[in-house]
Amino acid sequence: MVVHPANGNPDGTLVNAVMALCKDTLSGIGGELRPGIVHRLDKDTSGAIIIAKTINHIYNLVKC
Repeated sequence: MVVHPANGNPDGTLVNAVMALCKDTLSGIGGELRPGIVHRLDKDTSGAIIIAKTINHIYNLVKC
């Protein structure tokens, strides 16, 4: 699954799904409502992505 919308993949991405499902509960980043998904997964690799819905969860993940 493509994570971020980009040329050639504007829809059907993980970010699109998160925004559709959690839009009203996500914390803003820099005053802008958007999911703060940061990852180092490259195309054709596998792994896990954790999505923090609130600023407190983001801070707790950063501590790890």
